[in-house]
Amino acid sequence: MRTSGSGQGKCAWLLAFALVAFSPGISLGDTRILLLPEEAVPVASSQAIQEELRGNGFTLVLPEKINELVITPEMQSRKQRLFDVQNILEAAEGFFLDFDFSAAEENYVRARNVCETFAEDPALFTILLKTYIRLAEVYDQQGRDDFRDLELRKALVLQPKMVLDKAEFAPEFLANIERVRSGLVSAGYGTLNVQSLPEGAKVSLNGFPLCNTPCLLQNILSGAHYLRIKAHGYRAHWQRFDMAGGAVLPISVRLPEKTGIDLDGHSVDELILADKDKVREPLLALGQGYELDFVVRIVSERIQILQMSSGQWQEDLPLSEVAGGKALVQRLNFKPVAEPKKVESVAWYSRWQVQVGVGMGILAAGLGTYYLLQEPTDVIHGSVHP
Repeated sequence: MRTSGSGQGKCAWLLAFALVAFSPGISLGDTRILLLPEEAVPVASSQAIQEELRGNGFTLVLPEKINELVITPEMQSRKQRLFDVQNILEAAEGFFLDFDFSAAEENYVRARNVCETFAEDPALFTILLKTYIRLAEVYDQQGRDDFRDLELRKALVLQPKMVLDKAEFAPEFLANIERVRSGLVSAGYGTLNVQSLPEGAKVSLNGFPLCNTPCLLQNILSGAHYLRIKAHGYRAHWQRFDMAGGAVLPISVRLPEKTGIDLDGHSVDELILADKDKVREPLLALGQGYELDFVVRIVSERIQILQMSSGQWQEDLPLSEVAGGKALVQRLNFKPVAEPKKVESVAWYSRWQVQVGVGMGILAAGLGTYYLLQEPTDVIHGSVHP
């Protein structure tokens, strides 16, 4: 019987160990970390940090794998558009310098049309402004004043306070810009009333961030404008609209939720090198897609840690303290100390635990006394000893 009881005890201990060891949230391997090392960081330091993290049971997601997965058809199409526009503009510049204004006009118009079609892309939007001015120069050389003023009007509507370098442009051309600017002001301003669901979305007009929804934008010049509304976790809304002087234009949109991983046009290199505040939202979106717990950036001899659960950057760590040490592991394992529970002033004898304990003690004492008072029985012969 003793052997059997010992075996049951061992089984009980093994079961308890298994429950603790394999219960959810206990395994360190569940902690997933995206490691983003800057190229300037010594390879030895980066490898030492990787080995340290793996040796302590963390699961690493390397940027090479992220690069393979985040390249979407939309990103490939964006890169191709930028490449095509740059080639077209290079050809246009060559014709312009050769005084072949007809060929230059053809290429500038092609570049302008591509940029106007995809003006939600910040890089193409910047090129669009420059193309308007360059095409206006071509029309100025050809003496086509109406077309010149049309392109200048488009540029000034998008960027009313635009100032050109006096050393780069002819005085007559700069005078035409000021004349067109005066004409736009006399044509009047309009008002834009922007609302979105969800609220709090960021509103950019002509490439410039202006407000969060709901908002009222006044003093908008008459003409064509480009509006972009975006919120974290939702797909951005983009549209072109025409503003008339004295008009109040309401725009209300419902943003669709994002599906999958969206870096909002950021490359992995930008996520490593850009300012922490600028890449926080893309990194959080990336973390949600890959179920990350931390993002560790190694930048300029320092280590920065983004904690996904709080969505906040932790304090920077010097790389010299991390390499070959436990500082990074300790920081990743750090858990905030819970606030002390409020102690209620209850008498000890009134607690239910004490009352139950006393009751169980009395019951055990009674049972023990009862069995002690019983006369011993002869198990073999069934008789009671005198």
